[in-house]
Amino acid sequence: MNEMNHIYGMSNAEIVMALGKRFKDYRIGIRLTQKEMTEKCGMSLLTLRKFENGQALNITMANFIAMLREVSELDSLKDVLPEIPVSPYDLEKIEKTNQRECVMENNIISVRLWDKEVGRLYWSDARKCAVFSYNS
Repeated sequence: MNEMNHIYGMSNAEIVMALGKRFKDYRIGIRLTQKEMTEKCGMSLLTLRKFENGQALNITMANFIAMLREVSELDSLKDVLPEIPVSPYDLEKIEKTNQRECVMENNIISVRLWDKEVGRLYWSDARKCAVFSYNS
């Protein structure tokens, strides 16, 4: 069972312990001993042992990033704090700098920023107003 299915009900310490257990599975999956991992990451063996056993609750971000790098999971950090979509306020500011281009087709306006479509503006009869939808 996935220990982190109910992450909002977990304390910070419980989350760190679950991450340690999960990391151990990743390390074993790539067939590295704890000693080999610590040598590659430049951290102490004791720190890794405590982290994997749920006893190290204050592991440094630098050590955690090094460990993710070694198990080829560095891309996972993108999901930790994803980019914030462009706000309507920022869109207005960008419009003033003439970096925005709008292309209208079939009563839908495609909003582009620096040659990348960021969303579409269309009229909603149900809401009786214009609606902007961000692209994900």
